[in-house]
Amino acid sequence: MKLKVFTFVIGLTLVLTGCGGGGEDWASKDPSAKAVSANSFDIQMAWTWLNKEPNTSPPLTVTGSCEGSYVLSNTAMHSFDSSGVTYNYNRSNVNRNYVNCTSQPQGEVSYYTLLNYFAFDQGQYKNNYAYDDAYAYAWQADAVFPTSAKVGDTGVIGVIDVMDIYQSYVKVGVHEWSYVIEEDTASSVVFNLIVKAYDTSQLASVTNYQDGTPYKTEQFRYVTGPLGDTIKLRTYDRKDASGFTIHAQ
Repeated sequence: MKLKVFTFVIGLTLVLTGCGGGGEDWASKDPSAKAVSANSFDIQMAWTWLNKEPNTSPPLTVTGSCEGSYVLSNTAMHSFDSSGVTYNYNRSNVNRNYVNCTSQPQGEVSYYTLLNYFAFDQGQYKNNYAYDDAYAYAWQADAVFPTSAKVGDTGVIGVIDVMDIYQSYVKVGVHEWSYVIEEDTASSVVFNLIVKAYDTSQLASVTNYQDGTPYKTEQFRYVTGPLGDTIKLRTYDRKDASGFTIHAQ
């Protein structure tokens, strides 16, 4: 079974232009600007700022198996109390316009909305649950973004169980969020968020989900500064096991 998911999806708020102007691609405009920064970068702080306020990415131009555009956005963070518990949430939206496709993506829709819930820990927002119109996404533990990342650092942010709302929340897949910190300029880095999606047909034959083959891999490359107060989506990539591939920038 292939899932219709925004695998940035899960909380994804993953999305967006974020605060400030830290996404300017100086390294492309001036190759001499490209450098390995010696700074440390607080990605968790950047993620918190990204999700606190409403944001919309610039339209990214899509090439590859399709042409078109790709826009990510999120609402501001909201909170409500129930039975003495505070719930923090926002909504993330994906607006795709794919045309002239030589192959089709699996289970896609042109507009997609996800309701994201966050734990609030020591002033930081951390993904822990999400819903769309068909699935629930439960993080096995709160998302862990690096707080002092340097170029070359890698790690796993978290693992998400995907459950079908209309089948009594039976588990139908797993998503893994991981990251690589890539070089940009002396005062910025690229936070490469990698989301791999596995379905139950893969999980049934392996002991660990990592031993299976993801049916979809997405990469969201964000540019961020060292203080965590600027973050901007620069590029988006997707590759499916079926051969569907796109690049957006």
